[in-house]
Amino acid sequence: MASSRILELANDIGKFTSLIHDHLALHDLQFPSFNPDTPGTLPDELLKAQDAVLDATAELHDLLMPPISALHINGNAQNLVSMNAICRFDMANSFEPGEETSFPQIAKHAGLSEAVTKSLLRHAMTLRIFCEPKKGVVAHTARSVLFREPQIQNFISTGLEEMTPATLRTVDALQKWSLSEEPAETGFALANNTNKPIYKILGDDPVRAKRFADTMKVFTTGKGFETSHVISGFDWQSLGAATVVDIGGSRGHISIALAMQFPALKLVVQDFESTVKGAENDVPESVVARVSFMAHDIFKEQTVVADAYYFRWIFHNWSDKYSIKILRSLIPILRPGVHIIINDVCMPEPGMMAAWRVKELRTFDLGMLAILNGRERDAEEWKDLFERADPRFHFEGVTQPEGSNLAMIAASWSG
Repeated sequence: MASSRILELANDIGKFTSLIHDHLALHDLQFPSFNPDTPGTLPDELLKAQDAVLDATAELHDLLMPPISALHINGNAQNLVSMNAICRFDMANSFEPGEETSFPQIAKHAGLSEAVTKSLLRHAMTLRIFCEPKKGVVAHTARSVLFREPQIQNFISTGLEEMTPATLRTVDALQKWSLSEEPAETGFALANNTNKPIYKILGDDPVRAKRFADTMKVFTTGKGFETSHVISGFDWQSLGAATVVDIGGSRGHISIALAMQFPALKLVVQDFESTVKGAENDVPESVVARVSFMAHDIFKEQTVVADAYYFRWIFHNWSDKYSIKILRSLIPILRPGVHIIINDVCMPEPGMMAAWRVKELRTFDLGMLAILNGRERDAEEWKDLFERADPRFHFEGVTQPEGSNLAMIAASWSG
């Protein structure tokens, strides 16, 4: 029998799925399912096999689907309606996981007609959100129970009610401001009929601000964002008794972790005054003498003399124009040998990462464009950014800690 791409993919799916199955069985771990109590992730040692299966199944799916159907399914805004409705009308909290309910009962909870509720939920079921074990009976799945958690609800609502309108106006923004690097000349600005950047709009609306903050918490506390990757991703020990400035460090969770791991380090956390106010009260007593907070604007001249300056997930918010301003704000106080450590996404070279992960990163990239004119960068673009800021920045390269969503992008000041 002649070989073909679809047969190669089917063989890969079988091989790597068996590997996952055998590992889980050997260690008496729960198999993946859509049941509400199923763990959401696989063990780290299975991540490569997981990547292989997800990429192969996605490619096989796309090869066998008619092109016009693929465009319709992937590009249709109606796909978002059911998830938005589940959040808006709190449908997932209308009954408990492990229980069963009916469409009329959910409709009553939501204040919607039974017909509309049925349409919404049966669409959601195509996304594995809820299931219908027998006709007219609704039960939870591993995906629908996520909608019961307030932070996850806000995470989903931010995507649907902030990101989606901005995304749908991004091409309009590109047409209107074709070469703009300004954070207020975006799809978000057009969708909100404003000339202000997203931070100012959210700052004036506590409800939207809370929703967006919860979204960031979901991202930064999830798998791949653990502080352990920061600790292992740079040779902090080599700094000795050094001062590190954590710029844009929020309430200092990274600095606290570094202080606890490296007793010789002194950490200074800088952020907006409203962000750092009272943050010292949350610092563990064992490191409170070595972790301090101060208000600082990242575009203003740096005032703290330090051995290293650390930025976590800051630069992707900004276009090159403003990212260069951030780097240049350090220059007046830099001494030869000082380290600049950027903890941010580094986009992979083609073919160097699982396709499903690349798709997720590319989605983030367009999201930053839609709301802030920001962007994700690859290693060459990070190097170029330092060079454009000042040739005295010596680019030292990129380290991608195993299992981390963020890379450690390092440079030093040559003086």
